[in-house]
Amino acid sequence: MADPLEDFDDSTFSYYYESVSQIVIQANQGPVIIRKNRFEENIGTLGGALHIYAPDFETNASSNTTNSVPYIYIEENEFIKNMAYFAGNAYYITHAIDAVKDFEDYRYMCGAGVHVANNHFEGNMGLKRHNGGASVHRCLKFDNKKFIKGSHQKISNFPLAQRNKTDTDLGNFTYWYDDPRTSIDTITDLFNSTRLYYLYKYATNVKNNIYKRNFAGMKGSAITFEEINEIKLVGNSFIENGPVTSFVEAELSPYFKYFAKGIKPLSMNQPLACN
Repeated sequence: MADPLEDFDDSTFSYYYESVSQIVIQANQGPVIIRKNRFEENIGTLGGALHIYAPDFETNASSNTTNSVPYIYIEENEFIKNMAYFAGNAYYITHAIDAVKDFEDYRYMCGAGVHVANNHFEGNMGLKRHNGGASVHRCLKFDNKKFIKGSHQKISNFPLAQRNKTDTDLGNFTYWYDDPRTSIDTITDLFNSTRLYYLYKYATNVKNNIYKRNFAGMKGSAITFEEINEIKLVGNSFIENGPVTSFVEAELSPYFKYFAKGIKPLSMNQPLACN
C-alpha cells in the first residue's frame, strides 16, 4: 500500500538529513549490544532514542576473530514516550548496501544479524507525517556512493546467500554452507567469555516484545520494515497501537509537553461551546 502522500519517504530523510538521536552509532565493525536500559521522553529526527546507521560488514569480512561481525542485539530495554520527527520514535536502524552487489551474500542482505527481544515499547509517538510508531528497520541502496530510491531487484535472496563466495569467484558457485532462514551465530560477552548471545545470522528477529499504545502518522503504528530481506516476528504483544491524533499528542508527546505548554487541549469528554 502506497503512502497517501507519495512524496513522504523517510529513506530520503535518512540519507540527506542529519540524524539527531540520544545515541547514534555509525558503521560499527563489531557487534552492538544494548541491554537493560531505559529511554524516556527523548526527541530525535530519525530514532527518538537510538539510530544505528550502516553496520559495516566489509571491513572484517575475512576475519575469524571473535566479535568481528557488526550484529545488533537489543534486549530487555524500556522505550517510553520517545518521539522522532520523521520516523522510528524509539529507534531507527538503517542498513546501507551496494546496489550492484545486492544479495550476493549475507553481507549485502539488509537486516542481517539484528535481534530485538524482550523489550517494552509504550507511549512512543511521532507527528502526523511520520513512519514507525516504535521502530523502523530500513534498507538504503547506493550505486557508486549515490543514493538510489526504489525497490530491490526482484530476485530470490536465499540461494544467493547460501553461496560460498570468495573474492576470486566469477559466479560459478559450487559450495553451499548454511540456510539463511535458520543459520545461528553468537556474540561473546566482553566481560564474561562464557556468556554468549545467540541470533540469526541473516535475519531480523523481533521476539517477545511488548508494543503498547505506540502511534505513527502514516506507516506502522508499532513497527515499519522497508525492504528487509528476512523477518521473524515471534511471541510479540501488540496492544492499542494506532494513528496519531491531537488527543494522543496532548497526552503522550514529549514535544507537546516541553514546547507547547501554553496550549490547553480539549478533553475528549468536554463539550464544545456554542454561541
